[in-house]
Amino acid sequence: MKIREIEIIRLYLQGLTIEEIVEQLFVSPSTIKFHRSKLFERIGVKNIIEAISYVISNNLI
Repeated sequence: MKIREIEIIRLYLQGLTIEEIVEQLFVSPSTIKFHRSKLFERIGVKNIIEAISYVISNNLI
């Protein structure tokens, strides 16, 4: 996982929404969605719930 993907998944784990993540990282919503989709591809999942489960199950964070 790349650094930005890790940052984003950590913020999701804290319960933040895309809008709140945008405010934290000072980027656009489309940037968050881009990194999120790259993360999904990288770990082979289809949504944020699966991504969170994968990350936790594999002790990646």
